[in-house]
Amino acid sequence: MVFKIRVSLIATSCIIFVNAVAPNSTVVTPTVDKPRGFQHRIVGGYTPFNHVLPYLIALQTGLDKTDLTPSCTGTIIASRFVLSAWHCLANPAARANKTVKEFLPHVFVTVGTQFKSTGTFYNVVNYTITGDANVKKLFNNDDIVVLKLGRDIPFDYNRTAPVSLANWQPQVGASLKVAGHGVHIVNQTERFTDSYVLGVAKVTDTKWREQSRAFCAGGVNQGAAFGDSGGPALTTLYGKDVQVGMLIKGTLKNVTVNHSTQGVKSDGVYLLIGPFCGFIEKASEWTARCQYQNPF
Repeated sequence: MVFKIRVSLIATSCIIFVNAVAPNSTVVTPTVDKPRGFQHRIVGGYTPFNHVLPYLIALQTGLDKTDLTPSCTGTIIASRFVLSAWHCLANPAARANKTVKEFLPHVFVTVGTQFKSTGTFYNVVNYTITGDANVKKLFNNDDIVVLKLGRDIPFDYNRTAPVSLANWQPQVGASLKVAGHGVHIVNQTERFTDSYVLGVAKVTDTKWREQSRAFCAGGVNQGAAFGDSGGPALTTLYGKDVQVGMLIKGTLKNVTVNHSTQGVKSDGVYLLIGPFCGFIEKASEWTARCQYQNPF
């Protein structure tokens, strides 16, 4: 993520990436319409001293729990279900030359801690994607997945808790809280940290490629990039964090003024939660729902 703005430059459009996915998935129709170099990055922002986001999870892959590679971020939406980006499963499965179903035994979710290396590990036993996913080709326009875990997460609302979801359209200029696991970028320098990182992203466009189901957010020295994929974009409602978006794509580039690098510019594409409230409810077997409808 990028946090402090040092150059008055705001993105007006999002840079587009296409994410590879794999076939053989469960499909539900919504009721409403890489290599390490760039992954796992938050620009600016800060590493918290304590575990302040009990709903944030680390999605990791590996042969077993002793040999895991951080993949993405996600949020707990119910005791047995986690929300993340579809390419977070599909890309590592494709690299392993496996279908996602075949790859599931190598996918783990870490909860109850701000760190990737500690906490409680959960196996992923199934997943659901939307009807807009083309399961015969390696593309998915929605890039959203609900993961089913092998056992329930016990909620103490201190270390573990479900995130609140909202059907809300962020407006241009709104500042959202963003969070993710992985590399932390400060002053163009990568810092490998075991903790997740918090930051902000300013909304720069209410649509992505004229699609109303996604929005753009970021800026100079603030925002996120993929690797934080599946991580939440949050607003504050009634004193609590409410997830209104999820990171699905992003790009970073240096900002140069008079041949001097002034910072890192992040362009992130966030999927709106609102259009997928019905999908999330059905995919979670009616254990998760959007608590807030058009609250602003």
